[in-house]
Amino acid sequence: MMKRYLHPLYLLFVVCYLPCYAQQTIKVIDGQTNRPVPYATVSFFLKNVAYATDKEGLLQVHADLALKQGDSLCISRMGYQVKKTVFTVSDGTITLNVQKALAESKKSQIGAKDILNEVEPDSIDRFAGMETGIDSANYLQLAQKFYLKQAGAVLNEVTLYQHILIEDYPKAVPAYERPKKLGRKLHFRLRFYDVDSLTGKPGNELNDRLVEVAGSFEKTIRVDLGQYKIFVPGKYFFVAVEWVRNRANGVLLEAEIQTKPSDIGYGIEYFLKYMPSVAMSPRLSINQNIWKLNLRNQWQPYTYFAPEFTDLAIMVKLNYLK
Repeated sequence: MMKRYLHPLYLLFVVCYLPCYAQQTIKVIDGQTNRPVPYATVSFFLKNVAYATDKEGLLQVHADLALKQGDSLCISRMGYQVKKTVFTVSDGTITLNVQKALAESKKSQIGAKDILNEVEPDSIDRFAGMETGIDSANYLQLAQKFYLKQAGAVLNEVTLYQHILIEDYPKAVPAYERPKKLGRKLHFRLRFYDVDSLTGKPGNELNDRLVEVAGSFEKTIRVDLGQYKIFVPGKYFFVAVEWVRNRANGVLLEAEIQTKPSDIGYGIEYFLKYMPSVAMSPRLSINQNIWKLNLRNQWQPYTYFAPEFTDLAIMVKLNYLK
C-alpha cells in the first residue's frame, strides 16, 4: 500500500490559517444606556447569513465564516434603528452600539438647551444654489452635518441665512424682476436625516412629515419646528434644504463676464438661480460637512467652495434628552 505524507508546507499553512480566523465575539449594546441588547439580528452581507445575539447581547463569530477586515454587517432589532457598520478583526470583543427608534426616544424627558453652528450674518459673502459655467447647481438638496455633545436631542428651530445684496443685485430679464421690489415669496423644504453609520452620508429621515417653508425674501429665515417633534437619537444628524425647482421659485440673472481669459471684452450670460440663496458659513471646520443630493438621487460631498468653506450658514436650536 502506498503511504501518503503531508508536505511540511501544507502543515504550516494549516497551523497559521486557523488563528487568522479564530472565533471572535460581537457585543451589541444600547447606545444610551450601555446595556446589552439581547436577540438582535446581525447580518453579514458578503456571506449572506444572519445570526442573533444571546440574552447577554453576545454573538460568537465562528471561524468558518472567514470574515475579513472591512466586511459589511448590519444590526437590527425591534425598537432600535438599523445600523450598518464594518467588521473589525480583533483579539478581543467587538462592542457595537445601536440607537433607540424614534418612537422610543420621544419618551425621554427634555434637558439642556444648545445652539449649533451660530453665524454672524454680516460676515456672509458666498452662497450655493446658483447656475454658473463652473457650478451647474446639479443637486436637489444640500445637507449640513451637525454634531451633538451627547446622543439624543429634540430640534426646536432652524435658522437659514441667505446671501442677499439687494442694491447690488444683477439686473434681471423682464420675466424675473428683482424679488424685493415685487415683494417676491420663496418656497423650499427642510429635510432631516440621521447619519448612515457605514458611509457617513445622510441616512434615514428623522421626520415623517415634510417641512414646507414659504416666506418673504429675507436674509434670515427662521423655522419653528415645535409642531414636527423631530428627535435625533444619536450624536450626529443632517439638516437639508430641498429646492423647489420651478419657474415661480427661480430668478434668471443677467451678468457681464469675461467669457475667455484671452478675451478683451465681456459677454452677457444668464444664470438661473433658485431660492433660497443658502449662504456659506464664514466659520471654518476641520471636516467638510456639506453633502449634495444629485439628480440621480445619490449623496455626494459638496466641495465647490472647499477648502475655504466647509459649512452652510444654517443654525439649529435644540434640547438634549435626559
